[in-house]
Amino acid sequence: MQQGYITIVGENNGIKATLRIWADVFDPVAHIDIEANKKISVEAAYESWRYQDRVIKSRENFGNSWKWVAPKNTVYKKDSIHFTGDEVLFYHHNAAETIFDATVTQQEMDAVKDQLYNPLKNLVAGGSVGGKNFSPAGTYAGVYGNTDYKGWKLKSISSAKQHSLHLYLHTAQAPNIEQWEQGLGSLKRATPANKIAFDKSQQWWKQFWERSFIRMKAMQIPKHGRWAATFNCFVTCSRAMHTVHGQRNLTAVFLLLILCIQIPLTN
Repeated sequence: MQQGYITIVGENNGIKATLRIWADVFDPVAHIDIEANKKISVEAAYESWRYQDRVIKSRENFGNSWKWVAPKNTVYKKDSIHFTGDEVLFYHHNAAETIFDATVTQQEMDAVKDQLYNPLKNLVAGGSVGGKNFSPAGTYAGVYGNTDYKGWKLKSISSAKQHSLHLYLHTAQAPNIEQWEQGLGSLKRATPANKIAFDKSQQWWKQFWERSFIRMKAMQIPKHGRWAATFNCFVTCSRAMHTVHGQRNLTAVFLLLILCIQIPLTN
């Protein structure tokens, strides 16, 4: 947490590998850097349960914006997920009409609808994952938590001691996917080289911890008492600090979620 990245070390049959997972503080990009003492092959996959349309059951609507006024047979529309070049491209594109329109009508505000900010119309959220020396390696299916999913696999073209994968995320309101893809492409071109981005992010974390901190006795999950309150405050503040340049850095939140999963496994 102090340096803003996770290190995972593994060893098997004389091969020792280290994974470094980190998020760029200044751009919505996450990185996975892999280094081994011998040449290795790497497989990675993007998995999603939203590979097909799904009818939402009545009580499931309490987990979305419809709540108790959802129309019958509401459907979670599938994401668009496919290989493009040497990457996996994924996104969800809202229709022009969303729950925003239903809410405006329900609140009898149609007369001023054109004056209202509509953040959902044609909203596209998604990104791409891939890396140099990687290529598509097919798809597979599985079940997790009683939910079926599909995976899109990438595999290294040749064995090497070092591999890197990059997750680019882009969210924008766009009338067509071509416009959104242009924005995603601009992000990729503008993102600095891996080492430069990592060094800049490290400097940001160093400056952050030098000006603010919460002191805890031990890095463990307290169950009650003042240290429980301290830990909860620590996590909450960490989430808040990932709002950079006036907007939330999604990859930083992604990294924080991974960190929160790892903390209970650390003594």
